[in-house]
Amino acid sequence: MKWLFVILSALTAVAANAQTVGSKSLEQQRKALLTEIESNKQLISDNDKSIRSGLNQLNLLDQQIQTRKRLLQVLEQEMQIIDRDINSKELQIKELEQQLQVSKQQYEQALQQLYKQRRYPEKLLFILSADNFSQSFRRILYLKKYSSWQYTSSEKIIAQQQQLHQEKQELIAAKADKERLSDVKRNEEVSLQKEEKRQQTQLNTLKSNKRKLQEEVEKKRKQAAALEREIARVLKEEIAKSEKAAKQNPSVARKAETPGGYAMTKEEQKLSSDFASNKGKLPFPLKGNYRIVRRFGERQYKNITDSANELKGIDIQTTSGNTAKAVFDGTVIVMRVPNSSLFVIAIRHGNYVSFYSLLNEVYVQKGEHVKTGQDLGKIYVDNGAAILHFEIIKGTKDYQNPELWLKK
Repeated sequence: MKWLFVILSALTAVAANAQTVGSKSLEQQRKALLTEIESNKQLISDNDKSIRSGLNQLNLLDQQIQTRKRLLQVLEQEMQIIDRDINSKELQIKELEQQLQVSKQQYEQALQQLYKQRRYPEKLLFILSADNFSQSFRRILYLKKYSSWQYTSSEKIIAQQQQLHQEKQELIAAKADKERLSDVKRNEEVSLQKEEKRQQTQLNTLKSNKRKLQEEVEKKRKQAAALEREIARVLKEEIAKSEKAAKQNPSVARKAETPGGYAMTKEEQKLSSDFASNKGKLPFPLKGNYRIVRRFGERQYKNITDSANELKGIDIQTTSGNTAKAVFDGTVIVMRVPNSSLFVIAIRHGNYVSFYSLLNEVYVQKGEHVKTGQDLGKIYVDNGAAILHFEIIKGTKDYQNPELWLKK
């Protein structure tokens, strides 16, 4: 029985350690998701009821619902870990109670047996009554062993009682944690139902204004297409300038990564290599409260219309007055949005270019060398929604998924 208890205790300890690591990781995820939900609430409340803000709000609600669902999954996983912990604790308590009972019985039986067999009330008399010195010495050793056994047995019983008490307290705490998480889960399920209902109401409202909606979507589609053409024109112009510079100053070695690409100096080649080595480590292109509302490759407003472009970057909604920031060192290319007073800032990082739009104020100049984290300009607020569109292009046409480049 004893060996079985030792094995069960060892296995329980290993499982408990693994569960503790998993539980801490899930707790961190839960806190991050709750923070994200609270952040998104503020962004949703910033939108008014116009068609354009309605579109932004619909995207925010969709993101909020997805985050809420991920939170519910994390809560469910946490509760499963606690359930396993509770079952393990109950098994361990049962085993400890059995061990404690056996120890008490053995101790009691030993004392009873000793009491029945004793013939001398005093230990000294027991030793002196020996027939010879050898017997007296053996009796001394016997009394020492008995005294040591008595002390060890009592200490063992005390330790078992303390461990049992600790396990019971931990079981009570685990059950309290489960109840607390159950309350959080119930509240989140209610919030999810409300948000899904609100999303459907918003969707129905937008669909009832289909004509205005189609006009707005078409306007955004044309704006995106015009911006894409402007980007292509600027990149082509950059390549032409690099080729011209190579011809005018052949002493400065220039090299393009691909035929017909941007011809880079040695300094630009190093910058390009440094940029590439920082994939997944770049800072976000803005600070403060923000949320990605549309992701790379997504079709805009997919829930309500088919006439929309696939996104070649990401859209980040933030609070009014926020500024765009450079994600890496580079050289500025300032572009004006066609038929608009707004701006796009492009920063060349060797063979890579990062784009920041739309901005209504610009804090840098064309040709200026900027550093990572430097303010570039104020993000344009369109009907209450401040949305930064961010892209990364390798070469001239290889659009990258920005989320893979940004630090999580």
